[in-house]
Amino acid sequence: MQIMQDKISFNILLLTLVSICIIFLQQGEINRDGIMYLTQSQYIVEGNWGGAMEIYNWPFFSILIAGLHQLTGLSLQYAAHMINVALFVLASFFFIKNVTLVSQKTNIIFATLILLTSIPLMDDYLSMVLRDQGQWAGFMIGVYGYLRWIKSAQWTWAFVWQVGFLFGTLFRPE
Repeated sequence: MQIMQDKISFNILLLTLVSICIIFLQQGEINRDGIMYLTQSQYIVEGNWGGAMEIYNWPFFSILIAGLHQLTGLSLQYAAHMINVALFVLASFFFIKNVTLVSQKTNIIFATLILLTSIPLMDDYLSMVLRDQGQWAGFMIGVYGYLRWIKSAQWTWAFVWQVGFLFGTLFRPE
């Protein structure tokens, strides 16, 4: 069991480093949606909730960006990227855990390879400032809780399952 945890930890560290490198190589480029979230975050930091709500009517992601910015002093853009990396790593961790739950014979490296090879196919998706990383993280947590609940119907796993999906929905309620 400890060996499997060590392999998962190593693979998560690898995914984290690759994620940070991808963002670093973009040298500050940002997508149109990212500009919208960062502008909304700036309005939230300034206390201009009216202006923030005019930009987009669901400010959850922008509130997280503004909160991390105020907590750490990072620029809004770096705060957004750090949130995205953390959410990608969280989604990746639960993806790997889901793969190990579904197939005891599958090597963890295959799940990591799926994640590593999917990044370039998503057209620099990881380096964009998008809410999707949060949605995927929540849904992977929800799937993990559901798979555990199927194996042993305990209230804890039912709670994890439902909270995971609710968390993912907070990022993309539409």
